[in-house]
Amino acid sequence: MTLGACEDMRKIYVRLGKAVPKQGIELGQVLTSGCGSGGLIEQDLIKERKVNSSFTIDSEVLKGAFYEMNQQASRYQRTGGLHSAALVKRTGLTVVQEDVGRHNAIDKIVGAALFQGCDLSESGLITTGRLSLDMVLKAIIAGVPLVATRSIPTNLALNIAKTAGITLVGRAHLKKRYLYCHDKRVT
Repeated sequence: MTLGACEDMRKIYVRLGKAVPKQGIELGQVLTSGCGSGGLIEQDLIKERKVNSSFTIDSEVLKGAFYEMNQQASRYQRTGGLHSAALVKRTGLTVVQEDVGRHNAIDKIVGAALFQGCDLSESGLITTGRLSLDMVLKAIIAGVPLVATRSIPTNLALNIAKTAGITLVGRAHLKKRYLYCHDKRVT
């Protein structure tokens, strides 16, 4: 892998040394990290993409995945200042990543899942941070049918998830969780 940056350090370029399995993500497509940045591509993305998946997860497995994610978040345990994100299958947690930014933690999860050959259409994405529009757009691009958080989604994130067919779950680590849309995936 090679990394490069433009002179003003505002763009970073990454070239991978090995092929990444193409599972719903178009290589060469760019979705930047950070609050609000994804809004510029929202309309085109939604017109073209719908997440269709038969993925379901038991509510207790989902709740347990949050507990397990927190147990594996070693950097958070040491510092108290990071976000975590994880990929969850019907049977439980598979991949955990941490980062100071909630958007970056999700980027790391999608990247790790692709390198491991995970079928993202049969997975859920869980995170510790508030779900913004950008984070739901990333799930749409990756083809992830369920996004759950310990926090809550923004209104824009909820509207886009409804349109794209993504299940959104807030306060998912609690017994009284909020199933915002497409709730049949949580049994």
